[in-house]
Amino acid sequence: MSKISVSERLETQFNQLTRAERQLADTILRNYPASGLGSITSIAKKAGVSTPTVGRLVQKLGFSGFADYQQQLHGEVESTLSNPIAKHDKWTTDAPEEHILNRFTNVVMDNIQQSLANIDIQTFDKSCRLLADPNRCVYVIGGRITHALADYFFLHMQVIRPNITHIETTSNV
Repeated sequence: MSKISVSERLETQFNQLTRAERQLADTILRNYPASGLGSITSIAKKAGVSTPTVGRLVQKLGFSGFADYQQQLHGEVESTLSNPIAKHDKWTTDAPEEHILNRFTNVVMDNIQQSLANIDIQTFDKSCRLLADPNRCVYVIGGRITHALADYFFLHMQVIRPNITHIETTSNV
């Protein structure tokens, strides 16, 4: 199977899809890749289409079935999560230590180490347990500057657990 991403497949074949399949494709692309990682039933429900429509779409995209489709999506998520480390390793071998990429990376890593040194381990562990509890609801909201971090946190949390709500803000304050 080709390593063309699911989103590229959806975009390339979009005009050849039926109305229901385009509706499903729009839903998947809206919050990609997290929106495509649920069960076949939950994806169909979110898109307002039937479960067989999901099955037909993944086959039109070149997958042998829903499990094959999800396996590719999981691979894309893994690749995305591990990619920054691979990029840093490439930077350090391709650029001299005084290059801006390496200087920036060193400053960021120092900042992270300083932040970690000031974290109370018990409070951190308790926070993680609360965030991981699927019986609790988590509401995510960001401010004028922190909205990007909130969006990123929300994207990853909804892959991990249910009951995540993103509260969009419209204020510029």
